[in-house]
Amino acid sequence: MMMAAALFITMVGAQTTTMKGFVVGSALSENGNNTYSVIGQTFAGQTSENGFEVSTGMAQMQLVRELVNASVNYGEGYNANGFSYSPETPAGTYENNLYLLQGANYHYDLAKHLKLVVLKAVSCGELVYDGDHHEYQTVAVAGYCWTKKNLYAEHYPDETTEIAEAMAYQSSLHPDANANVNTYGRLYTWTSAVKADADGQVTPVDGYVQGICPSGWHIPTKVEMDALKSLSAEDIRTTELWTQPNSNTNSTQFTALPAGMYKASLSRFEGLGSQTDWWYIASTPGSETQNFASLQAVYYCDTAIEGNPNADDGLSVRCVKNE
Repeated sequence: MMMAAALFITMVGAQTTTMKGFVVGSALSENGNNTYSVIGQTFAGQTSENGFEVSTGMAQMQLVRELVNASVNYGEGYNANGFSYSPETPAGTYENNLYLLQGANYHYDLAKHLKLVVLKAVSCGELVYDGDHHEYQTVAVAGYCWTKKNLYAEHYPDETTEIAEAMAYQSSLHPDANANVNTYGRLYTWTSAVKADADGQVTPVDGYVQGICPSGWHIPTKVEMDALKSLSAEDIRTTELWTQPNSNTNSTQFTALPAGMYKASLSRFEGLGSQTDWWYIASTPGSETQNFASLQAVYYCDTAIEGNPNADDGLSVRCVKNE
């Protein structure tokens, strides 16, 4: 039996080619035993393979069996899962395929597809201060310099303009608002976080939106949040305060705490101990409109996910250093 199929194959250097053709067997069996001819070579003269009929012809595609996502800092190199990249590999995103010979002439199984993110070198570690002179440590994570804890300012960086909606988490289970702020930071609506005007408009400066962030720092962009999202959530979450059991390591020292959120549609705070959400700007820097989005880390998921906030929800804010 032969089935027609199409597949996008991405090789090193992000060069993408669409290849169409026939594949032997089902699309991908649960037991993972199907094999396929290498692109550009003929099928071997077999009458059957893994229980499926095989015809001779020119192979034009393979199927991916295993996806591998990895990230390394520039200068580290990558040598795992059958792939090898030198320490001199420039910062960027690379995708590559690994084929394993199956024994028959020209018969290969596409076992793995690697997406490797090589993070750029970044200098970080200075202390920064918000509009209330609160001090923040900084840390290099995913190729960018971040504040190491959530903001808890009540004034913008000009030190005089009050932030309209800078909320302290408070609920029947967690009634001590001051303690919650000291541990987890404050929760901000979108307009407060980015300091939107009366019409809801935000004016970027040099491509960045400063909002409540210290001078020289800004609300994260989509590119920066995507870089953070590429990491394991277990590597950015703290080992303490999260719902147990967990496998958190905080190996990046990003120190994500389960700050919860304010759900405006329900008029209540929720999620302290089990989730945290950060605002970021989803639109392209310099756009006339600045669309909001959020990245969410929840205790039961080993990857950060896209949130689905409303503009009047209260979320945490981390800041990124201007380049």
